[in-house]
Formats: sequence, C-alpha cells, structure tokens
Amino acid sequence: MHTLSNKNYYLLIIVSVLLPLLLLDQIYLLLPIVVILFFLISNSKQTIIVVSFVALIALTSGLGQSQRLVIQIIAIAGMLFIFLKKYGLNTQIYPKIPVQIVFLVSFILFAMIFSLIFSNYLLLGVEQLIRSVLFFIILYLFYSLLNNYQDVKYFLFALFAGALIYFITLSFEIIKADFDIINLNQNFLLQEGASFIHRNAIGGFFSICISIITAFLVVPYFNRKYKNYLYIFIFFLISGLALTNSRAAIFSLIISTSYIFFLENRKALKYFFLIIILTLPFLLINSVSDTINLYFRLERIATGRDYILETVYNIISAHPLIGFGPAATKFEMYNYLPYMFGTNQEYFLSRFIEQIEFGHAHNFYLFLYTDLGIIGLIASLLIPFTFLKLGNHLMKALRRNNDVLYPLVLGIQASGIALFTRGLFEWAGIFSYGTITYDLPFWWIFSLLIFIYQKIIIEKQNIFPKFSDN
Repeated sequence: MHTLSNKNYYLLIIVSVLLPLLLLDQIYLLLPIVVILFFLISNSKQTIIVVSFVALIALTSGLGQSQRLVIQIIAIAGMLFIFLKKYGLNTQIYPKIPVQIVFLVSFILFAMIFSLIFSNYLLLGVEQLIRSVLFFIILYLFYSLLNNYQDVKYFLFALFAGALIYFITLSFEIIKADFDIINLNQNFLLQEGASFIHRNAIGGFFSICISIITAFLVVPYFNRKYKNYLYIFIFFLISGLALTNSRAAIFSLIISTSYIFFLENRKALKYFFLIIILTLPFLLINSVSDTINLYFRLERIATGRDYILETVYNIISAHPLIGFGPAATKFEMYNYLPYMFGTNQEYFLSRFIEQIEFGHAHNFYLFLYTDLGIIGLIASLLIPFTFLKLGNHLMKALRRNNDVLYPLVLGIQASGIALFTRGLFEWAGIFSYGTITYDLPFWWIFSLLIFIYQKIIIEKQNIFPKFSDN
C-alpha cells in the first residue's frame, strides 16, 4: 500500500495553504486556517470530522467568494491528505458504497451531462457539473472516515456543533438588531451573503437536528440519562427555528414530528393535534391574529409564488423534455413571462431573477425539471425514493433490536421527510449543484444512512454496542 510519509504530508498541506492565500491575496486568513490545520493533522478522527464539517458549513456562510474558496480548499485538501494517508493508492481497500447510491449519483451526473448537450450555456453548465463532482468526492472523503459506531457518534456531534454555532450566530444578529426579530427576518436574514446565515438555509439545518433529537426522545428505551441533555438542546434549536421565521422549515418539521409520533407514540400524536386544535380559538383574538399574520407573513404566502409558478408552467409547457442546462433557467425566464413589461409582476420577477444564481422555480423538483428537463425531474424524485427506501429497510431490520441505531435511523428518516416536504416550497437543501452550505447537511445524514445500511444490511455486521440505563 502506498502511503505518504508525515514529512511529505505536512509539506503538501503547507503548500496548499500558502498558495491559494497568496494567489487570492487573503494572507490575513492564515491564522484561522493554521488553527484548522492544527486540528486536521492532530490524528484525532473525531476532531477532524467536527472541525472539517463546521469549517465548511459555518465558517464559509457569510464570507466573500475568495475567503470562502480559501477555507474550502484548506478543509478539502486536509481531508484528501488524511484519506491518502489512511488508504494510500490501494483502491482495493477503499470503503465500499451500496450499488443504489452509485446508481443515484451516476444518474444525477448523467442528467446534468445530458442537458449540457442541448444547452446554450455550456460553460455555465460545466461549472455546475465540476462543482457537483467535487462535492460528491468531498462526501466520499467524509464517508471514508466512517468505520465504526464511534465515528457515527462524531458525525452527529459535528451536526449538532454546526447547529450550535448557527444558533449563537443568530443570537448575535438579533442582539445587533436590537431584538427586532420581525425586521431582522424580513430585511436581513433573507439576503444572500448579508450575514453568516440565511433564514431558509438555517431553517432546514435546524429541522434536521430537531427531527433526529425528537426521535431519540420519543423512543422509550433510549438511555434516559442522555435525554435530559437532549431536552435542553432541542429547546434552543426550536427557539432558533422560531427566530428564523422559516415557514417552510416549520411546516416540514411538523410533518416529520407527526411521522415520528405516528410510528412510536400515537397517543402523543393525538395530544399534539389536540394542542393545535385548542390553540385555534386564540386566533380569533385580534392582537394574537395580527401578531401571527405578521410573523408568518400570511398575506404574502401566495404573493410572488404564483407569478413564479405561472412562468415555470410556461417554461415546462414549451420545453417538457429538455431543460435549459444546469443553472441556465435564469437566462431564459424572461422569454416566458406571462406579464407585460413595466407591471408590478414583471418588476417582482426581475428582482427575483437577479437575486439568486439558480433555483428560480422556488421548488426543488421543478428547479431540476426546468434546468435538466424530464431526466432532471426523475433525478429529483429518485433522491427521496432511494433515501426513504434505504431508511425503511433499515428501520425494519433494527426496530426494537438496537436502542441507539433505531432512533438514529428513525430521526434521519424523519429529517429526510422534512427536507423533501420543504422541497415543495424551497429549491435548496437537497441538491443544489454541490453548493456546500445548502447541500452538505442533507448528504451528511444520507452518508450516515448509507454507512449503516452497508454494515447492517449488506455486510450483516451488527457492530454497534447497545446502551442501556444500567
């Protein structure tokens, strides 16, 4: 097996740090990057997992393009060197991936390549394709660190550490805004790159963590001594989700929580809906009704989305089979506007089109359909199909047989349901051409699901210890 010596290993890391810093004139980032590298070369797997994930998710969210690129290069380069140090160039010992996942990733990339053949925006599409390929390589590097139960636990720690940092950052933003939460949400947290957080992105992230924690809390035989800590943490996450005012995330979380209660505690599900029903009469109070309308922006639920859907309908009607190419719909939307120039609708859509790079359908499934055509729509449906199929298979195999893995898989399954439901209202958070801040959380939990499936179902290795209250 070919492995790198420690001397060459550290030399490669140093070169990979200094070169992009010098080229991008970002030498002031050297200090935080040195700290990241210190943890990466510490040979502590748990530290590597947590620091790399948090660096890619939290440290790059509000940075400029150059700074973000530097952080990502360092984190990815560090992961690559760790992978080579552990496995070398002997592909025979590389971690295996279930054939279903190989097919899924191959189909997604095929859909992108196929759409490029007919696209008038070849360079733009190639850029998305390269980023997507790099994203899946990054995922595999992380996946290669999953070897046993302890590694699964550290993956969860990384997820919760990212949520904690987001919550702290959100709290600072609220303090800076003099606790004017409504104004903060409406005028700041929705602006891409205006801060370290984006309302819809952090809402989806919180929904993942809350769903997983809820599963551990609801399953009766999970270790009680851990539940007290989880109650405290979920309180902060729910508070953070409420502060983000992300309607799609809140609604999807209700769906995922109902799913968990339905499987594990139907009595609690009845109480859950009873509380909702008993709360409804309070909506008749004017002051309460006005506050709820302001918080959820009820008068704006359809405003704008109907304009977008009409435009998307025109696009799909004209191009039912072939899309415009990866990220290219933006440049063709104006050709299919159902509104006259100068109208309020046209003004709204013009601002909306310029606001983001892609995902203008405001719906994950329609986003891939307009970009990649009918094959893209199939790919968008194949992702939840594969995810949920693997999860269901695991839940049947683990139900009542493992007090750690079963609630974890249940929580991951519920998280997927939350994100797939959210995909009806938001375009990001499942697959956004490998945009790390948006896509990594979903594929992070997907990696956990894949690893457990590989060990339990394919290799039939129940290698995970049970935790009891004793």
